[in-house]
Amino acid sequence: MRYYSSLLRKIILIIGDIICLYLATSIAMALELGNKQTDKIAFHLEFLPILVIMMFFMFNVYGLFSLIRKKLVDIFLNLLVAVTNIYIMAMAMTFFFRQFDYSRVVLVYSAVFSFVLLAIWQY
Repeated sequence: MRYYSSLLRKIILIIGDIICLYLATSIAMALELGNKQTDKIAFHLEFLPILVIMMFFMFNVYGLFSLIRKKLVDIFLNLLVAVTNIYIMAMAMTFFFRQFDYSRVVLVYSAVFSFVLLAIWQY
């Protein structure tokens, strides 16, 4: 029974992280693009699964999916490094693969909003 409750808690944390990432990207797109460029907004939403995959990888590397209690400072530092790495990799992908017409300003806004939302969610 204890295994199922920890599994359920981990699933809820992962779903919450994905929602925070989605909200951060949506807020960043609304600030930068508005409603006038629907083709770019559609592309940003298509790029979101790649960000989620990078989030899974980075959060796993930095131990943010662990259910073990950590100090608040450790969580925030790991979260800051993970979010920074996610968006650096995303910027590198948009630079090297030109078919990804992703605004780097949206990435910067999204990184800031992701950190804030995920810090509130992790706390």
